Amino acid sequence: MKKKRGFTFFQELKTGTDFSRRERELKKLVRENQAVRQNAEPLLQLGMLYDQWALIAPKKHREKLQKRAEACFNQALRVGAPKWRVLNGLGIVSLHREMHKRALGLFQKVHKLHRGSASHNALGNVYRRLRHFALSKQHYEKAVRLAGHPIEKSAAEYNLSQLKKEITSYNQVDI
Repeated sequence: MKKKRGFTFFQELKTGTDFSRRERELKKLVRENQAVRQNAEPLLQLGMLYDQWALIAPKKHREKLQKRAEACFNQALRVGAPKWRVLNGLGIVSLHREMHKRALGLFQKVHKLHRGSASHNALGNVYRRLRHFALSKQHYEKAVRLAGHPIEKSAAEYNLSQLKKEITSYNQVDI
């Protein structure tokens, strides 16, 4: 697992075995830090792990993993995780569950609490799924301008390029 600037990436977790191993590690951290503020970070990571695992899991297991993710995020909030990080995690799960309006509401709350490149990128993603292409473009462009880290900037630029391709494929006017 890679960690950069407070973000955790799970790219190297490609099989159920990899996810299971990381799940055991994070659950151990949660048990060891019961009722301590430090307990929030492993719970946030465990929530993200379950969400990412759901993306590659067979359909019959997907919803169970996504509910576990939501439970971890809610538990993290109870032990002191920053509210914006919890709402962001819940928004990501909602987006992956195709609950776009719920995701939009959550990401709007994140944006009020923690404005930045990542919140604009998340809003751009939701607006793109809702086919509000002009709003999506505005948020992606703002995310590029505000990006303080190359990973944030490349994510927003990639999403903007995908938006342009999507609009072209829907025979929309190019933006």
